[in-house]
Amino acid sequence: MKIFNWALTLVLALIIGLVPAVLTVVVPEPIPVYADSPLFYSTTYDGYVFGFHDVYSTVHNAAFASDLSYIATGFPVGNGRYGAIRRVDRGALFFDTSSLGADYEIYGATITMYVEGHWCFINGGSTPLTVYIHIVDGTDLEMPIVLADYGDLLDETTSFGSICSDDFTNYSYVTFTLNALGIAEINKTGITQFALRSSQDINNDPTGTYPLQSGTIQFRTRESSSDFWPVLSIAGPTLSPPSNLTVIPDSSTSIAVSWTKGEGSTHTMLRYSTDAYPETYEDGDEAYFDIGSSVVVKNLEPGTTYYFRAWGWAGGLYSDLYVQGWGTTLGGGAGGEGWAFGGWFAEWMLSPSIDNLTDMPFYQISIDAAGSIGMSGTVFFIILGLLFCTIMGIAALSFTHNILVVLFVVGAIMVLIHLSGVFPFWIVFLFLIISGSFLFLQHRV
Repeated sequence: MKIFNWALTLVLALIIGLVPAVLTVVVPEPIPVYADSPLFYSTTYDGYVFGFHDVYSTVHNAAFASDLSYIATGFPVGNGRYGAIRRVDRGALFFDTSSLGADYEIYGATITMYVEGHWCFINGGSTPLTVYIHIVDGTDLEMPIVLADYGDLLDETTSFGSICSDDFTNYSYVTFTLNALGIAEINKTGITQFALRSSQDINNDPTGTYPLQSGTIQFRTRESSSDFWPVLSIAGPTLSPPSNLTVIPDSSTSIAVSWTKGEGSTHTMLRYSTDAYPETYEDGDEAYFDIGSSVVVKNLEPGTTYYFRAWGWAGGLYSDLYVQGWGTTLGGGAGGEGWAFGGWFAEWMLSPSIDNLTDMPFYQISIDAAGSIGMSGTVFFIILGLLFCTIMGIAALSFTHNILVVLFVVGAIMVLIHLSGVFPFWIVFLFLIISGSFLFLQHRV
């Protein structure tokens, strides 16, 4: 009989351990997601400065432009000759990247522009002329641009990224990939400024000697249709959701929430609702949005359950995944302030689901405990169940051989580990009543 009881104890331990353990396996763990690149469209001040003269050195080296424009729908970049007149065009781009924040990590960046036309031919014919368009430093530019910007760009000869004219096609997009020097010029707390110059302009390569040479690219500006706006795209860090979210009632009107900040995130967005978990980072009420890892949410209603969800944030982007948890403020119910996590009596008909299990405080604590010692949740729950059943089995054997004692203890453990998230609570309650009644009758006999 003793062997039978010990065998039964082991089987019960395995059952108790495997129920949440199996669910633990199928619950998707939060995984890092690569952030969608933040997009920054150029401001309405993008444009160009240009000079023209019949002597190339005069137009190339001038301190001031002959004219400028930041209201046209397009702007040219390059050198050209039109009859006896030599012309040089230099572009200007401005991007408001202040939302990135000083702590944002940039892993790459590109600038995409729409090509309205390109004229890179010798003799005005069909023989191609190879020209490179370079992104260069535009820090010295005024916003909006002024005539003096033309001369200020003369010494900006270091390329931050370029594209060959052979790769340009009319009415299509081209993308400049910024090198490390260009990335370093992105202003995370203000306006990022870049300029555009052609290789002929940078190398002081005159277009002047006849026959005609021309190397000009026409881009669209912010003044054109939004489909054609220049755009700076930044490859951000890997954004993971927060982890280890803990929700603990602090009083009848406040709940303390803490978490571990997600990888790559500079901020955490925490939102809550009383009806259900917020669907998005704009749903429900905002509880916290800052760089910390804890907050006490105040001015809540007594005895009310609040559902919290948290996302990671960096550079204007949110993590695709989130972490969630719930808690009930103290007071206001039959259980009084003793029911810290509440919800049992309101959820007797709770439908079985993985979410209900993972929201149970004991489950979360157990998973954290298993992780802290490098043990899988499956093994941890089996050992935990075996431990409880062994202790109670020994106690039962000292009083009676009736296995109903063990069954009653199993029911108690089901309540202890909040398996009401897996089974409707009335099933657990009924199990305890029946097993307890049979135990009572056995002792009476």
